[in-house]
Amino acid sequence: MKQQYFYITILALIIFIVSCNSKKEIDLKLPPYKPQYIVECYLTPNEPFRLLLSQSTGIENSIPLNPLVLADVRVFHKNDTILFNDLPIIDTNYYKAYNYVSNSIVEYDTVNPYFLEIKMRNTNDVLRAQTKFLKLPKINKIGMSTINGTDISLNLSIDDVSKGENNYYYFMIIDSLKKYDFEARPRNSALFDDKLITDNKVAIYTSYKYNEGESLLARVYNITKEHYDFLASMDEAQNANGNPFGRPTFLVSNVSGAIGIFTALNFDEKKLVVSVDSL
Repeated sequence: MKQQYFYITILALIIFIVSCNSKKEIDLKLPPYKPQYIVECYLTPNEPFRLLLSQSTGIENSIPLNPLVLADVRVFHKNDTILFNDLPIIDTNYYKAYNYVSNSIVEYDTVNPYFLEIKMRNTNDVLRAQTKFLKLPKINKIGMSTINGTDISLNLSIDDVSKGENNYYYFMIIDSLKKYDFEARPRNSALFDDKLITDNKVAIYTSYKYNEGESLLARVYNITKEHYDFLASMDEAQNANGNPFGRPTFLVSNVSGAIGIFTALNFDEKKLVVSVDSL
């Protein structure tokens, strides 16, 4: 038995020595990095026009995004031209920062598209995008189920907005006492389409993660295909970040000359209190 322990100890020492000698410093020479424009603009009915314009930086830079102020930003809608002012603000309701804002209010218009144009003053680069509002989604009903009397799951029934068309949705379940930005990850969220529908209704089921008495807010967005692809690519990029076995991912953008999204948001939401009695 002592001899067996001796061989095991020797083997462990050999492995330790080999692992120490295998560590080598690698001088990795990266190609020059070309910064890219980053654009985020979400049109929300009855709220001001707001936009975030920034530029990506290299991996050696401690600041991942560099806000840009030398640009002329405008949106065209019908016969109107909406001019943006260079005015950094923080939306305390949704914890979002913007650096271009207009005093004009977004009109909910499902017929006429919105066109975005950004002209960079120092490079003459022009960024363009367009979007339009889709039909409002509708949450038909919210049900609950439980497997042990304590952990509760939610199930939402949503009326499909357009028959015969491919529709895309994003849903989130958040605490009704808190407010989250659309891009934040609340307690439950998912992207889905209407490939599986019954009687023109889309069914959504959550995991068993809610408790008796919780006050929640269920929200469903009807989003464009471009926005769906953008969010899906963001999810893939976040999952691949730090994963040595993950495949390289690229963000899908609808802004020409930049990475980002220009889209119009609309949603339906319902407040609810989780209760076993309602099952």
